[in-house]
Amino acid sequence: MSEDYSSDDGGKRKKSTKDMFERSSKTKRTPDTKHEDEDRLGKIMEMILELKGKIEKEKRKNNVIVQGIRIDTNKPDLLKEEMLEFIESELKVKVALKGIRKIGDKIYWVELGSIDEKLKIMRNKSKLKNRSGGRIYINDDMTKQQREIQGIIRKIARDRTL
Repeated sequence: MSEDYSSDDGGKRKKSTKDMFERSSKTKRTPDTKHEDEDRLGKIMEMILELKGKIEKEKRKNNVIVQGIRIDTNKPDLLKEEMLEFIESELKVKVALKGIRKIGDKIYWVELGSIDEKLKIMRNKSKLKNRSGGRIYINDDMTKQQREIQGIIRKIARDRTL
């Protein structure tokens, strides 16, 4: 068999490997949408994660974490009653608790009725410094990312004071 072949116009053309693998100019090339789709999905994922973070912060804005009190019960009603009593007697603040959960031996998650009540507690938590009978801490309920950032800030502050 010869290496020549006939073309459409009847003339002879020599077969070359370059011609065999080259695409015809008539063939439409589709644009590479794979990268565009990946970029678009990446942007959508970033937006979703950002929105999730905002929602989580919004849910936590009325919550505090109380550490250092020992309440010997796991019943929600008794926990709520004991925590209300503690807040009223030690901080001299009247609040409405929406919910309370025991997260550790001396750690409690407390959901308050409003941001104003939370601010009252946060302003008066300094009264716990002069209290005898162990240290008690009241802090904001933070997301994991916020806790990590606070840890880094504390570490930097500690390193600068040394």
